[in-house]
Amino acid sequence: MNRNLVGGIPLDAFKEPLPEALRAYGQNGGFRVDIDQALDIRQVEGKPNWGRSRTVIEIGDLAVEMFVIVMARGDGTGDESGRALDTIVDTGMYPSETKVVPRDKNVAGEVHLALATVDESGNATPFAGCLDLVGFKPNTNNSRLVTLGWLGQSPGIFWRVVRGEAAGSFGPTATYTVLRGANGDFGDPHAVYNPRLAQVCAFVTVPKGADPESLNALNARLPQGA
Repeated sequence: MNRNLVGGIPLDAFKEPLPEALRAYGQNGGFRVDIDQALDIRQVEGKPNWGRSRTVIEIGDLAVEMFVIVMARGDGTGDESGRALDTIVDTGMYPSETKVVPRDKNVAGEVHLALATVDESGNATPFAGCLDLVGFKPNTNNSRLVTLGWLGQSPGIFWRVVRGEAAGSFGPTATYTVLRGANGDFGDPHAVYNPRLAQVCAFVTVPKGADPESLNALNARLPQGA
């Protein structure tokens, strides 16, 4: 794997819009982030996505992890830590590979932040993102995969934004990947899969036992289509 290319695009094309996007999310959510640390993106052996960084941010009085992840087309976040690929009899529209196997999420809550998308020509669009949140179809004994929703924008809006067709300015878009509440839990287990253009996103995670309402500051919503 070429350390300087993501899906054939130079890594610098991805990094250019990220400081602006991270600062905007910080202003929107009331937190500060170490930009240099967040952009220290490195490839991790065995991970089914291009690369990542880890930093810690403070939301109110709570210190939480933020992972910035670069996802080329075809990358995912799944693994076999909770179940084996061969227990899934139908992966639907997704490849029969471990990167789409939903993982159990031992967290109080988690939010996805759409940071930027880069097209095949190397043109970056801040805040654009559309990733599939993959889970299990109800009442199938965790044997059939479905799309729980889209993180960031819906596919139709995403393509309009990337092509410059969406009217007006476009800003921070935060989406729950795990939401726990009195009416039940959403997004646990799940995997994230990218069937579109190369994207950079962040995941903000509140550890189990902490108050998930701290994520309310990010103004997140459920995934499009959920």
